[in-house]
Amino acid sequence: MKSKIDSLQILRAFAATFVVINHLWGDSQTAISLRLGLQYIGDFGVDAFFILSGFIMSYKTREDSRLGLSTALDFIKKRVERIYPLFLLVLTPFLLIYLLKNHPASLYQIFGNILLLPTFTSDPNYLMLVGPSWSLVYEMFFYLIYAVIMMLVPNKRSLVFTTASLIVLMVLVVNFFSLRGPRLDLDNFSYMIGDTLMINFAIGCVYAQIFMRLGQARLPSLYACPLIVIFFLLGMWLSAKGAPRFVCFGLTSLAIVFLFSLMRESQGKIYRLLVYVGNASYSIYITHYFFEYSKHFFFTHFNINHDLFGIVFSIIAVIFGCIFYSQIETRIARGIRSLQSSRAAAARD
Repeated sequence: MKSKIDSLQILRAFAATFVVINHLWGDSQTAISLRLGLQYIGDFGVDAFFILSGFIMSYKTREDSRLGLSTALDFIKKRVERIYPLFLLVLTPFLLIYLLKNHPASLYQIFGNILLLPTFTSDPNYLMLVGPSWSLVYEMFFYLIYAVIMMLVPNKRSLVFTTASLIVLMVLVVNFFSLRGPRLDLDNFSYMIGDTLMINFAIGCVYAQIFMRLGQARLPSLYACPLIVIFFLLGMWLSAKGAPRFVCFGLTSLAIVFLFSLMRESQGKIYRLLVYVGNASYSIYITHYFFEYSKHFFFTHFNINHDLFGIVFSIIAVIFGCIFYSQIETRIARGIRSLQSSRAAAARD
């Protein structure tokens, strides 16, 4: 079983780019960006990311995996190694800015940001210092649920369907009994547990099980690409009409994940470039906040056209994220693997 499905890396490339465009251009709400619906495409990107996270966790868990405490701890360890080093590197300058501007600083907020925790007290002043990292809070919560279930069930099938059922039940119960807290900055625990975004992880998990039973069934790009565009435009249209987010982008993202997962691979240069950008998607996603954070400075000190800023800086942010991936993220990953190999060798000796 391949560890990565290249066509899904292409979807990651588009999802990360859409989030960047949303934040650097769509949020300005110019006449052009509004006409193009750029204020919505970031939502599509996040929904697609969450479905892919559920899919990948389920896909990577082997059918013959021996579940239990040690497996769950190893799973969490790998997730922490994947997410935290890069995140903490990006967080550091924003944490320093926060400390310089706030006297006394809130230890609750400092440690909450470092550990990617939501507020458990519905504190309206609590926020993630790196804006996009609210989604990482959701991701870590999903991973925690997945790891806990991993300790309690006997096999992968039970793991996937128990996790998915628990998440869906949690969201339904919280909303049915009106237990959901205020949205705040999307980092409020009582809001998160009732957010339909959580269901995206569940449907990603379940689809991975279906995908692995499809065998070698594949769609030519000639058929898949027009359908992908149709579902994307459908989601944008539904969002503009005020349909619920799960309908607009959750279900349409699932359809798009389905199409991408079945798309035949190619060795063409554009295809390989998109796969590379997909590999860099985490770096793109987390580092584009440097540009989003500086947006106010540019608009205040320079008479710059908002549409021009959105186009140019979106391109620069994606390129910067790719460079960051090549020069920083991959080196961090190699360093972690090297350290693990050294420890394993020492343990054998």
